[in-house]
Amino acid sequence: KCGSSLNIVSFNGCKQITDHSIEDGLLKYCMVLHNITISNCANVSITSICKLLISISHQLKELNLSQTFDLTRKEIEVISTHCSSLRSINLFSCVTVNDSMVALLTTHCTAVLELNLGRCSNITDESIVNLAEKHPQLLSLCLSECHLLTNVSLLFLANNCRSLQSIDVSYCNRITDDGMIPLLRNCQSISDLNMSECFQVSDKSLLILLLHPHQDNGFINKRSPA
Repeated sequence: KCGSSLNIVSFNGCKQITDHSIEDGLLKYCMVLHNITISNCANVSITSICKLLISISHQLKELNLSQTFDLTRKEIEVISTHCSSLRSINLFSCVTVNDSMVALLTTHCTAVLELNLGRCSNITDESIVNLAEKHPQLLSLCLSECHLLTNVSLLFLANNCRSLQSIDVSYCNRITDDGMIPLLRNCQSISDLNMSECFQVSDKSLLILLLHPHQDNGFINKRSPA
């Protein structure tokens, strides 16, 4: 059976994939998976996803559940309890995610290097403060459209996550130079920065990129409001 050697599987927008594929397919025959994407699959239940995660939890390194709109604390508890070796977690546009759910992940998934919380619009600075304090090894963070975040989040990242290489704070319109400047000063490995529509960030922040050495070939994205 070819599934016995399958390491990576991605179901993104597969509207015809159902629980049958998960429970009678992946769950039975794909026991060496270490990278799973199940995103925007309307006919796959979160219950089936949790069964799969529990069965392969010991080797799972990357998990993408973006656009899983019915994610609850119960499922986050499964991830944090059984998938503690995860290095990459993508919860983009999982709109039900809140501070208490992020706290579970930051407490138990201690190996995380990449985290995508874009469009998780319920999270506040509390989530990012906890993340920064517990994950100084963090390399990549997406916070796009997390409208409740303020400079507090950037200050904690600046002081704790100095190995950060990629950060997306686009459409976080409460962020100003007071948060961006310390981040760029302290996190000198940043090579991928997206601050589109951060209309309170000025030239002062961008000048830090010139005055302080950063990785070459960085992508800086700053777009003025329309």
